[in-house]
Amino acid sequence: MERGARAFASWQQRRDSVFCPDASQGELDLRDKTGRRLRTRLRRMQPTILLTPRWSEARDFMQGLSLELAVDEPALMCRSVAFSGLRGHGKSEARQRVLTALAELSAAHWSEVQVPYVASGEGFVVAAKELMHRAQEQEHRIAMLAEGVDRIHVDVLSALSEAWNQFQEEAGVDRRFVLLMAGSLPTHRFEVEGADEVSLPDLARKEALRLLSPGEACDEQTEMALQFAGGVPRFVGALSEGVQKLGGLPYSSTGLIRLLGAVEGEVRQVLDLLASDPRLAERLESLAGGEEHGFEAGMDERLIESGVIRLKPNPRGDSKVVLRAPLLAAMLG
Repeated sequence: MERGARAFASWQQRRDSVFCPDASQGELDLRDKTGRRLRTRLRRMQPTILLTPRWSEARDFMQGLSLELAVDEPALMCRSVAFSGLRGHGKSEARQRVLTALAELSAAHWSEVQVPYVASGEGFVVAAKELMHRAQEQEHRIAMLAEGVDRIHVDVLSALSEAWNQFQEEAGVDRRFVLLMAGSLPTHRFEVEGADEVSLPDLARKEALRLLSPGEACDEQTEMALQFAGGVPRFVGALSEGVQKLGGLPYSSTGLIRLLGAVEGEVRQVLDLLASDPRLAERLESLAGGEEHGFEAGMDERLIESGVIRLKPNPRGDSKVVLRAPLLAAMLG
């Protein structure tokens, strides 16, 4: 743990590496900024892929997005669907779960929901496209906000994109149904014509402060906790819950880790799994100091998908990667 504590101390000298790099001093809500972009796209009936790293609390974000779309003008009726429970399920279960979601939003009342049964990928494409056309005929414009789509069987996900592309071509510019697909989703698995890829950012410093210490000044302990969590929403939320139970913040990185509660075990499980691969263990060791490193294809994809590092695109050259939060470095120690 001493090495982890030293790594955290070095992170404190580089605040720009700790919080989301898109943050500016005047930016209060990075997620609100992302939400405004998504609301604009959905109101224009433009399909979107939302990349949601592990521990980003995507479901809470999408619930807020759904509410804002429903109450603002012009109103857009939203159907939020979670596919996270499909991990490990076969193609048949995945097909029926997706068709059920489409059938529910294409019916005027739950009693009218009719879910077709299909036995092949070709049948799924036909059925999914027909349900999208039914949704098109409803009184209100409709958006399906699907979270956890990376858990859908890859063949079913590919067939869903095919169904959408056919529907989009047939519906034309008067389309009244749109998809937002969210997850840790490699773009080659869900290729949608006209879709933009949007990344859900971690919290800016002011956002994290508002969750961790609402209405209070940022003292030394709070500043340490903010930097330690790195703006990762799940980490900030866990520390906030721990503070409410404990009545205050500990001074040490060890105490902050214990304050995470169940999240500590979840993070350690992810790190232990990655460290079981000698190449990934060596890569994590090199990133533990908090410095940026050049992106290494064939290795960093696994770390990004696991949620432990983030990619920092560089318009002038090769992209960089950096450990997502100092508490990860401390736990590696």
